[in-house]
Amino acid sequence: MNYVYLFAAAFFLNIPFGFFRKPFMNKTENKALRFAIMMFMIHIPIPIVYYMRTSFGIDRNWPILIVSILFCILGQVFGGRILPKLLAKPQKSKQQI
Repeated sequence: MNYVYLFAAAFFLNIPFGFFRKPFMNKTENKALRFAIMMFMIHIPIPIVYYMRTSFGIDRNWPILIVSILFCILGQVFGGRILPKLLAKPQKSKQQI
């Protein structure tokens, strides 16, 4: 059961980082700053996931590490691509009479 909590936490923890990373990638003209923000937003959740994994008592086995990284990536993708589309306000269409 701890595995489910770890994977869910890895996914949900990375959603805000992916969401806040995306606008900086499109609007920042400085390539060095863009790269630094990208690296910061991608790698900051990793020590938190590592701490949760050790606090849950999960050993270092490769399948668990790979799956937790996969859920981190999925959280970043969901936060960066899918969440802005879900939060966008639908445009009102003008009906002609």
